[in-house]
Amino acid sequence: MSIHPNTETISYKGNLVGYSSEELHTHELHQFLYISKGVSMLIDHKYQQPHYGSQAALIPMNVLHRSIVMGPELEFQTIFINKNLFDVENPFIRIFNLSDLGKALFDHLCKENRKNFARGYLGQCLQLFLDTMMKDINNKPDILSLPVPKDPVNIKVANYIHQNYKQKIQLEDLGKKVNYSMRHVSRIFQKEMHMSIFKYLKIYRILMATIMLNDLKMPVNLVAYETGYETLSNFYKDFNYLFNISPGKYRERFAI
Repeated sequence: MSIHPNTETISYKGNLVGYSSEELHTHELHQFLYISKGVSMLIDHKYQQPHYGSQAALIPMNVLHRSIVMGPELEFQTIFINKNLFDVENPFIRIFNLSDLGKALFDHLCKENRKNFARGYLGQCLQLFLDTMMKDINNKPDILSLPVPKDPVNIKVANYIHQNYKQKIQLEDLGKKVNYSMRHVSRIFQKEMHMSIFKYLKIYRILMATIMLNDLKMPVNLVAYETGYETLSNFYKDFNYLFNISPGKYRERFAI
């Protein structure tokens, strides 16, 4: 999306189906993004992290990022803010839980597609919105994030996991994929990613499970099998280890 840097504010809402921004890109304004339904994967040059329904994200201007819709459809609201109206000290993406007031202000400011509304009644609403965001931004949710690989071999390993996590993955499979010994691959993966290949696989599977749990019609045991687990006990063990909560309780607390 092209935005003129002299623009003060922009707000709008919409739906996305099967969308992904193919390349990392930046905006000329700070962006607040609220997912009202669905799940998106936010990726920057360093991390990939899920952005669930009922959560907001602050994407500072000039920060490289891309997003992928995870699931059939995404409903969102977004507000772009000029740097002269809102100062961002730390230039990195932050995902946070919205307060009821924050949600109400998002709804009001995005009720219609608007541009340059920093004055008058809407300007007062905008200031209250920004003050509320400064408080809400500290409400950090319990979400998983994974590092983004840069080494070509590690990119191949991560992509293989992303494409085949539903299946049984063995080191021999990865070795054939990258044409290196698994000892060499394991070493360079650990060096850059600061975790083993199988820990990355475990976290990615549980991350995908949290996305599937947003579908209330999908039984928990099916979520387990669809994320590559052969037994429910191992699925529950890994889920509890990473979230300190069962998949069912997670669904009750977070699913929309």
